[in-house]
Amino acid sequence: MDTITALQEAAGKLRASPFLIEEKRTLSYRDVDRQSNSLALGLGQLGVGKGDRVALYMNGASEFVISRFGVQKLGAIIVPLNTRLSAAEIEHILTECEPKCLIVEAALLGNVPERWRSRCVASAPVTTSAPDAASTMGISSAPSGGI
Repeated sequence: MDTITALQEAAGKLRASPFLIEEKRTLSYRDVDRQSNSLALGLGQLGVGKGDRVALYMNGASEFVISRFGVQKLGAIIVPLNTRLSAAEIEHILTECEPKCLIVEAALLGNVPERWRSRCVASAPVTTSAPDAASTMGISSAPSGGI
């Protein structure tokens, strides 16, 4: 069983059970499934699809987990970037893998080399017990100039 199927089955069975526990919040299986669905929808609307590479550049564990599942739901390829990399190292990785877009924590955007910023989208805040997909994690800003 793949991780997406496992998440979706767990979200159906365990719903409000804790999936991810952080210092200031706890996300249920349903929260993670809904928010990753919302992210996948937003990325799909930006033209990201199966086989495309999407770089993830963020510190937050919950944002990373939700982004990972959202990208996987599209069949896209995850390219995780360590937040301790230098700008030159980030440039090298991005040049080698040519991601269609980058999901970037707003505080880290300044570390992204200038020529890649047009492909950046900002990760939105993660919410708990979201009533519907419209209010969950998605894309808070589209890349300038499109992707």
